[in-house]
Amino acid sequence: MNDKSESSTVKLKLNEREFTFDDGKWHGENVTTDTHTLLKEKQDLIEENNYLKLKVEILLNMLAEASSIQKSCDHIK
Repeated sequence: MNDKSESSTVKLKLNEREFTFDDGKWHGENVTTDTHTLLKEKQDLIEENNYLKLKVEILLNMLAEASSIQKSCDHIK
């Protein structure tokens, strides 16, 4: 009796998503679409984070330069 039957497959519905348990693994419906969306969002956030890090680095360099100029002016006086 090695035939797979529909009755031996466990199905679960959570929050409008359906999952099936087959061969010891859970398989979800439309999971690939969700995964693609999440990966795109993750990549967008990584790019935004890198952009913000660059802005902070530029601002810190500007501050260091302004402080250096200010100290030079103070020494002249």
